[in-house]
Amino acid sequence: MLNNIIHILSADIWGGKEAQVLYQSLALRDRGYEISFLMFNESAVFKKFRAAGFDCIVVDERQGFINLLWQSYCQLKPRKPQLFVCHGYKETFVGLWLSLTLIVAFVSTFHGGLETFDGFSRTKMHCFHLLHRGISRLFAARIVVVSQALASELGFFGLEKVEIVRNVVGANALSDNEVFSAEGKTLSNKALLKRPALIMVGRLVAIKRVGLAIRALGVLHNLGAGKWSAVQLYVVGDGPEREALENLASDIGVEKSVHFLGFRTDILELLGSADLLLLLSEKEGIPTVVLEAISQGLAVISTELPGVREVVNELGEYPVAFLQTEEPDDIAKAVAKCLEISTSRDQSRESGQEALKRHFSPIIAAKKLEAIFNEVLS
Repeated sequence: MLNNIIHILSADIWGGKEAQVLYQSLALRDRGYEISFLMFNESAVFKKFRAAGFDCIVVDERQGFINLLWQSYCQLKPRKPQLFVCHGYKETFVGLWLSLTLIVAFVSTFHGGLETFDGFSRTKMHCFHLLHRGISRLFAARIVVVSQALASELGFFGLEKVEIVRNVVGANALSDNEVFSAEGKTLSNKALLKRPALIMVGRLVAIKRVGLAIRALGVLHNLGAGKWSAVQLYVVGDGPEREALENLASDIGVEKSVHFLGFRTDILELLGSADLLLLLSEKEGIPTVVLEAISQGLAVISTELPGVREVVNELGEYPVAFLQTEEPDDIAKAVAKCLEISTSRDQSRESGQEALKRHFSPIIAAKKLEAIFNEVLS
């Protein structure tokens, strides 16, 4: 049994990757593993993991990369780690250094594809991404990828050291306690949404295409002689595009119907209070928010994402609609059509939760990771 696994996590902002690491680490801890974290920021992520009872070491990345490498070595050498698990390109660079200096194997985990950037940042990030993949191919004991589709996108499909460990939904979303209120169930006032309510969850970056949803909302408000003019869009999350998105909503004239909620801890309640999840990303692995939406019986409209297809293939009958085109007019029509369809939230939630327990529960991921970790050190 491994009793000293150290996950390396930038912890700059809370998102789907961070949620997955937390869910799976909790499940591994329940199986008897001792897990610690090396983080590069003392952020909300750090506080969340500490609150969950994990030992978290912070080495501030703002002091420079050389200092990050050296301080990480100094902090971890006395702990005699057995395995490093890296969750990103910076994390893998540090993991490689620690692996070589402390003679400890590392596992490289890929949670998603490359985000979209402009100008020099695009070139820089592309280089980092290539280096990340190259280091993982050459030096990682195993490469963990969250979906078959992402493995193919990254050029890893068929590589012997690659393992697919799908994203999971948190144990709280699989409990018998109903938190949703779309059909009148109790919710905290904090999570009540004005309906009809569309919801998007994620970092406000270009790859998420929140601007496309705002444009579609403008079209939707004018459909059917104003039939859908009361529809609201709630955007959960934060990021560098927030100001530009707020300006876009104002320019289109829907600023009173678009609500930027920032970082929230009551995601399940918000999803339960909404009528429809919009997922318009260019790329995704298996989005955590889709699994969370399914756990609450919430209908989903998504761009054609292979990772979401993997989820749908395991669900059977569940209200997930894929967009045939990505034009605001067509998105607006798809939203209107979904809002018109009467679907029982109780029935959707029940069937969705059963499928999630069979295929996307933390214990399933924990068992797969346990087998990988033990094989690495056998």
